[in-house]
Amino acid sequence: MLDKLAEIGKYIGDQMSVLKTKSDSKALRSFGAATALLVAVTLSIAPVSAETTVKRAPSAPVLQSLVAGDKSFTITISAPTDPGTSAVTLYSFALNDGAWRTLGAANIADTAKVVTVAANDVDYNVKVRAKNSTGWGGVLDAGTVHPVKPAPIYPGAPTMVSAYDQGCHITRVEFVAPAITFGKITRYRYQLGDGHKWDNRWTTAGVQLIHDARQRPFTFRIQAFNNAKNSGWGEIAEMVVENSFPKCPFYK
Repeated sequence: MLDKLAEIGKYIGDQMSVLKTKSDSKALRSFGAATALLVAVTLSIAPVSAETTVKRAPSAPVLQSLVAGDKSFTITISAPTDPGTSAVTLYSFALNDGAWRTLGAANIADTAKVVTVAANDVDYNVKVRAKNSTGWGGVLDAGTVHPVKPAPIYPGAPTMVSAYDQGCHITRVEFVAPAITFGKITRYRYQLGDGHKWDNRWTTAGVQLIHDARQRPFTFRIQAFNNAKNSGWGEIAEMVVENSFPKCPFYK
């Protein structure tokens, strides 16, 4: 086919040379026919498309929320308003214009995503982008977060119901666990007056018996422990245990 085009092109060139020296109807007809043939063959080789599709990467994702946490932040994004010419398959993020890291697949859109960071008390600028089969698209500058360690929240004091001697050297105590909004109360510790070492053997609230020959009266104290990361031993409840059995031998 290329050889044929070359041959037609040479013929047109020859006809143009003839036209320079003379002008007759036969030469003009030959020149016109050759030109029409050349155009037809060219169009058959490279047809013109009526509609050409230009591939596009997606626009930037849309920010819903960005919230700092403890060595972390939580980000929620929506899919790009313009996904481009194919579906979004992946999202990535960068912190402080550093290396891009994978945020998640397409299904993380409209879902809160927790991202861990190296340290608290540092500003992190967060940028997010989306990818389709064409490539990475526009960049969302989501803003800056400042993760911090939250202040500790300790449980309140247990509620004392009673504390008294029900026998010689036997103290009966009853208490109710404090209300908490997170974590779990896993242990209780008590003290029998000033100078007594705290004892943390109890794991449940309710009725407990203590065998001890300590001098009465003394102040019974109790605390609850919340095992949550941001908690610990809570407030102290107190109740005085009177000397109900004065004939019992006690030590000071």
